Amino acid sequence: MDQNTVWVIAIAALIVGALLGFLFGRNGSNGSREARLAEELDRTQIELAKYRDEVNEHFSVTADLVNDLTNQYQKVHQHLASSASALCRDEKLVESLQRQAGIEQQSKPTEPQPAASETESSYSMPLDYAPKREADEPGTLSDRFGLKNEGGEQPADRPKFAEEDDKRPA
Repeated sequence: MDQNTVWVIAIAALIVGALLGFLFGRNGSNGSREARLAEELDRTQIELAKYRDEVNEHFSVTADLVNDLTNQYQKVHQHLASSASALCRDEKLVESLQRQAGIEQQSKPTEPQPAASETESSYSMPLDYAPKREADEPGTLSDRFGLKNEGGEQPADRPKFAEEDDKRPA
């Protein structure tokens, strides 16, 4: 063998050895990185479970406190309604408080009781939708709501814009 061949084989062996050393070294560090990531994942899952438990406990305590607050409010309202009859001269206010608190009303025979429609209409809750004027009228969520034909009637089967699409040339 000549000297140039020896040098070429030595350099090739050195390069192959460096390459193999780099690859084996990299695989060894991946194992420790994977172990570190697995440990971090386990720790994060434990923290998440702990956080979920804390959130559940928080909402449970909050629900209990809101229920207690509601009960206290009802007690205050009943107290106001029961003492209003002795302390307040406005009989409509007393009647309203007692009705809202669920206390039996002690009606006086000398005064006529107002009709149910009068008291209910004066204390009705506001609506967050447009009420229907007629039973067969479409509701506010209908695609036909507010649309009218040429005759001023609500369309029977389709909205007005669909009819205009039919009139267009193809």
